[in-house]
Amino acid sequence: MPSIAHDAPVEILRRNPRLAIALLHGVSGITVPEKVAATLGSTDLSAVVPAQFLADMVIVVSSQPDGKPVLAVVVESQLRNDDDKEFSWPAYVTTARKLYRCDAALLVICPDAAYSQACRRTIHIGHPEFALTPIVVDTSSTPDPQDPGLPPVGPELTVFAACMGALNLEDAAAQHQLLDAVRGVDTEKRRAYLTLILAVASDTARHALEAMMATPAYKSDFIEGFVEQGIAQGIEQGIEQGIEQGIEQGIEQGIERGIEQGKVQSKAEDLLKVLAARDLRLSKKQRDQVKACRDLGQLDQWFDRALTAGTVDEVFGS
Repeated sequence: MPSIAHDAPVEILRRNPRLAIALLHGVSGITVPEKVAATLGSTDLSAVVPAQFLADMVIVVSSQPDGKPVLAVVVESQLRNDDDKEFSWPAYVTTARKLYRCDAALLVICPDAAYSQACRRTIHIGHPEFALTPIVVDTSSTPDPQDPGLPPVGPELTVFAACMGALNLEDAAAQHQLLDAVRGVDTEKRRAYLTLILAVASDTARHALEAMMATPAYKSDFIEGFVEQGIAQGIEQGIEQGIEQGIEQGIEQGIERGIEQGKVQSKAEDLLKVLAARDLRLSKKQRDQVKACRDLGQLDQWFDRALTAGTVDEVFGS
């Protein structure tokens, strides 16, 4: 099952596909026309063969305003060495090239420096001069978010660098850089990026970021701003106990509430089935009363009575 370390960089690219243009430019020197749009493409890169090939992400860069694809970027997040990729990656690139009728490139995201070297190995297909050398982004090669020579992509490059470990979040200047970048996006994105960052940050960095968000300089954006989205309690708990713990508690409470509601609905349906099976006819008011009841204890009581009652009044009372 993919981990947060695997999903975080891909999620940032999903939210801003133009980030792929900056990564390619910063790592490999690949450039595209200035007036382009970047959108998500199909991740299904299966050819007409029995096997199915699913890439982590495909980003299609199209010229504007005609919308013609100029580059298909196959994105793969790689956390460990995988010999099978030697055979699937060339298929991804050639199939993407065929599907979108344009140039195609393979962008591999690999935070681990040891595995990233293995990812960089040239894959020789067998045909003369037909080889694929993956473009790899790791911790050391992640482009500098403050590099003025990169195509502008917004705060996502800073968030990406933080998730890749290229930005030292235990450093106060880097913490300010990150929070200043994230505070400029809408509240939903800000919350999503913050969740990803805190999930991959070290304990020291996470505590430092939480403390910084509680200061007057950032509180209006990272605390009071979240209040407007109805998550003030989770954020306040996060500042004191860790945002990650607060999120986990919220998920657990939601699951428990959902299970309880499911039990209530199931018991109400069972009660109606028993009454129908015993030919005990309910009035519309009584049926609505059963459907509206949210008290599991009351439903249990009615259900037990319905098993032996001779009339509906014996079930619900007069």
